[in-house]
Amino acid sequence: AGPLFARFETPLTCFVITGFLDGELWPWDDQIPYIFRDARNRRFALELPDGNTEEFDLDRQGPARLASALRDRLKTLPQDALYPWLSSLYSAADVEEPPGPPPGMQAMSCPEARRFIAMGHAIAPHTRTHRILSQLSDASSHAEISDSAARVHEETGKRSAVFAYP
Repeated sequence: AGPLFARFETPLTCFVITGFLDGELWPWDDQIPYIFRDARNRRFALELPDGNTEEFDLDRQGPARLASALRDRLKTLPQDALYPWLSSLYSAADVEEPPGPPPGMQAMSCPEARRFIAMGHAIAPHTRTHRILSQLSDASSHAEISDSAARVHEETGKRSAVFAYP
């Protein structure tokens, strides 16, 4: 949308997950619908990060509906071990865990971000890993915010006046 909005002199701000931008991770909340969509195991039980066990029946409840419900549930749980926990969801659903986001789900590249900025738009931080800040320790939340802001500053040469929190 950057070129279209630039043509009409309407600046955009794109809030980036800096770990995603740098290719370090694929956001957890995008992986869940991917897993449920491609699950070979259609019924399974799995322990959630809070220690409670949840049962999943993809045929009865539907992959999209279950993915949305699980994302909402995970947003209320402790986030510190969320990314390692995803491996257990891949395993339980019998989906091969890809090394990174599949085609069509990748982040913009740093050169694309620089072109976006050159069109008159802005890049601003949206944390490093997209975990829910209120479900992290104070130290982890601080690192999510400060690391993301520092990475955006490093890439753009500017300190962002805004931040979008997950």
